Amino acid sequence: MKKNSGYSLVEILVSILILTIGIFGTLYYFFYSQTNLNLERHRRTALQIAHSRIEFLRTVNYNNLMDYVENGVEVDIDEIKGRRFTIIEDINDPEDADTNPDYKKITVKVVWYENKRNNEVVLRTLIAPW
Repeated sequence: MKKNSGYSLVEILVSILILTIGIFGTLYYFFYSQTNLNLERHRRTALQIAHSRIEFLRTVNYNNLMDYVENGVEVDIDEIKGRRFTIIEDINDPEDADTNPDYKKITVKVVWYENKRNNEVVLRTLIAPW
């Protein structure tokens, strides 16, 4: 009896299937990684925008801070359009007897739409009048 050498059709189809799954899995991994890298790059840029705004507000006269409230100013987050919100609140210490605000709470929020969802970064700080 003669032994046939070579591969059967089933063995070839199974090996092609395994190879295809491996190739598509690798491509998906690279696509997913690139998407996450872009999102983190945009998040870092949005944090820089928010931090820059807070640093600017630290240079403003305490009594004039309320003039710098923003409600959705358009900003560029690399190649994406986003919006920056600046919220300034008077905070009064409950243990303090006077009714004057003791400090201001500043919240800067940067929002943008990417990967079929809304993304945002929020920075907060307190500024005292002294």
